Amino acid sequence: VVAVRLQKVPEGACRLRITLSAAHTPVQIEHLLDALVAVLNSEAQHAAAMDSAEPCAKREGTVGNRTGGAEIHGTDADVD
Repeated sequence: VVAVRLQKVPEGACRLRITLSAAHTPVQIEHLLDALVAVLNSEAQHAAAMDSAEPCAKREGTVGNRTGGAEIHGTDADVD
C-alpha cells in the first residue's frame, strides 16, 4: 500500500494504491479489507458527527460490513 501523490491526486485529497499479487493469500486480503472497512467506517462516523448540528444525529455513515465483497475502482492495467 503506497500513497498516491500530487499531480495524480488533487491538493487536499488523498488516495492509496493497493497492489495485490498472486503471492498474497486470501487470508491476507481479507485482513486488508477488514482493516480498510474499519478505518473508513470510523472516518465516515467522525465526518457525519462533525457535519451535524446535533453530534448524534448522523451515525449511519458507514461503508459496509464486508458481506458483499470488494469493489475495484481501476487498475494500472487498463482494466475497469
